[in-house]
Amino acid sequence: MTGKSSTAPGLRYPISIMASKYLYEHGLPFSQCLAENLDDLKDRVTLNKAVMIIVDGGLGEGKTTIAVEMADYISGGEIDLHKTTCDQYAYGGISFQEKLYMCYVKKLVVLIYDEGDLKKRGALTRFNEQLNRTFQTFRTFRIIVIMCIPNFNVIDSDLFDNQIPRMLLHLHDRNEHQGNFSGYGLSEMYWLRHYMGKIVVKPEAYSKVFPNFKGHFLNLPPVREKLLDLLSTQLKTKELLKTTVKAQGLLTKQQMAFELNRSVPWIELKLRAHKIRPFKVLKNTNYYEKDVMGRLLQ
Repeated sequence: MTGKSSTAPGLRYPISIMASKYLYEHGLPFSQCLAENLDDLKDRVTLNKAVMIIVDGGLGEGKTTIAVEMADYISGGEIDLHKTTCDQYAYGGISFQEKLYMCYVKKLVVLIYDEGDLKKRGALTRFNEQLNRTFQTFRTFRIIVIMCIPNFNVIDSDLFDNQIPRMLLHLHDRNEHQGNFSGYGLSEMYWLRHYMGKIVVKPEAYSKVFPNFKGHFLNLPPVREKLLDLLSTQLKTKELLKTTVKAQGLLTKQQMAFELNRSVPWIELKLRAHKIRPFKVLKNTNYYEKDVMGRLLQ
């Protein structure tokens, strides 16, 4: 990361917001130093180099807020936050893969990945395996991934060895008016991980490594904040539903058709013939136990 000068070329905010309390005097919702570093990362991704920005911090520090503001800046305009059309915000690993591909298809340049729950057994291992696979496969997509996570140190060494995380924003001491961040580059992240491995109170590591830059960010305008809340709630509910169904080994008719190399009408015909009822109905979708497939082939 360098300290080159930066403005906000192409960044389009509504005039009503431009004249409001949701931007600083230089026309951005965050400090100028962050814009300068984002410009560097935008240059890097044009060289087919994978770029991941990590935002970490405790609950209520504004991780998703600043992620959206950075995504707006990188995109050159406000990203879509409507829950029915948004392709640039993913909650959890299942939707991350889907949204990443949609960003590639639609030539969108940035994706927010919110991974808020890694407490379940095996979740951390699956999380890191997925990240390694994803960045190896999608490196040439030229998409910047902004990851929101409580503690960046849960990311395993392979991603750092491949130099994929390029910037860490650690959020702290947010108040009702603005949040605060400390920015670290890849080298500083290595030192932070070193200290976190040696001390009991992990957050104390941030006092041992001097950040590259510090700054502030403002809240989102109320309209966008409401859209983000609705989107986040919907995706969290959807991710929980997918995880629950997957853990129980349940399948939809479409999934059974794929597994058996048959059409969905064929599956429906066999279900009726064998008088097989769904094991569970969630959100108007029928789910069946896995052993049903053997009965369909009889």
